[in-house]
Amino acid sequence: IETGEPIHFEEFVPALSRWLAITLTRLNDGFVATIEDITTEKQVRQQLDNAMQALHRSNQNLEQFAYVASHDLQ
Repeated sequence: IETGEPIHFEEFVPALSRWLAITLTRLNDGFVATIEDITTEKQVRQQLDNAMQALHRSNQNLEQFAYVASHDLQ
């Protein structure tokens, strides 16, 4: 905060069961804290990551199947 650059971080608050995005910005001789609930965004991101992992595994299985099928056809 002393440099004047905003500080931004994300924190899980167990007491609220919520993810919060917190930004601290210098203002005169103090600071301003901005807090945003990003729980929904975090949940959607986790679902997307899970789906991407499942697609990656499925792709690997299909590649292995294609390799075996191609080998058998030869």
